[in-house]
Amino acid sequence: MMTSKTEVHKRKSSGAGTRMKGSVHKYIYRSVHSNYMEEQAQQFKVFVGNLPYSISEAKLKEVFMEVGGFEADQITEVIILKEKNPSDPSLPPRSRGIGFVGFTTKEAMEQSIEKVNGTEVDYEMRGEAMKRPIFVNEARPYVPRDQREA
Repeated sequence: MMTSKTEVHKRKSSGAGTRMKGSVHKYIYRSVHSNYMEEQAQQFKVFVGNLPYSISEAKLKEVFMEVGGFEADQITEVIILKEKNPSDPSLPPRSRGIGFVGFTTKEAMEQSIEKVNGTEVDYEMRGEAMKRPIFVNEARPYVPRDQREA
C-alpha cells in the first residue's frame, strides 16, 4: 500500500469536528509518516553524478533509455537537484550536477549501474560540443546531518 504525502495530511487532519488529544495525534502522524518514509526507501533508485549543468530530466531519462535499454514504464522518476544560479540569482535554477533515477525493479536498477555507469553524455559549453562521463551508483538512504558518523 503506497501512502502519499496528501494521505498523510488527510489522515492527520481528519476528525470530523472532533479534536484529537495531542499525543494520539502525534502517534498517528508519526506512524503514517514513518510508513511513507519506509516506502520511499524501498524504491529502487540510483544516484547519478558528474552531470552537465545544462542537462534536463527528459535528457537524462533519454540517456538511461538509450544506453540501458529501458522502456519508459521501467523508469519511475528522474530528479535533478538544482540550486540558485550563483552568477545571477534572477536566472532560473541550474543543475547541481547530481540526480536520482528510480526504477520499478531491483534488476532494472542493477542493470542501469552496469550499463550506464561511465557513459559519456554530450553537452555544449561556450558553443563547443563536449562529452562528460556520468557515474551511477546505488542510492543510499538519507541520514540527517546530526546523525551521520564523522
